[in-house]
Amino acid sequence: MKHLISTCIFFLCLAGCDSHDPPVLVGEPFRFDDEHKNAFASKKLAEQGVKFQRDGQGFFYYEPDYHAEVLGVLRSIRTNDTLRESNHESLLLLSDEQRFFFEEELHKAGIPFFTHEDIGDLHLSWSEVYGTKVDQIREEYLIRSVAKD
Repeated sequence: MKHLISTCIFFLCLAGCDSHDPPVLVGEPFRFDDEHKNAFASKKLAEQGVKFQRDGQGFFYYEPDYHAEVLGVLRSIRTNDTLRESNHESLLLLSDEQRFFFEEELHKAGIPFFTHEDIGDLHLSWSEVYGTKVDQIREEYLIRSVAKD
């Protein structure tokens, strides 16, 4: 009887161990209220080779390594591929560590930016024409953050 129980436990453990671990999905899911935009986003992400999944509520989840590509697709949909110097993108700064990282990296990349408070929250903003460069920095930060956890 002990042998049977041990064998069952062994096979249960073996069945639970899969060498094909699911991808780590990023904590910034998104979706559009307009299903046409969701379909367009699916098409654009697939064209760029982004591995993503959608949940039952229609949210898109993707691996951190594709963060820059996803941000680019979102910008493309939002701006209809027309970038303007006067339009700004922003990032909510959640910690001093995050603020110092982005300020340092944006300075290094020569990207003009400013910080501002909005309802007590600190934001970092830049012109959308620098968006693709900032996307790379955001992806680097996200990958580092996921690696720490």
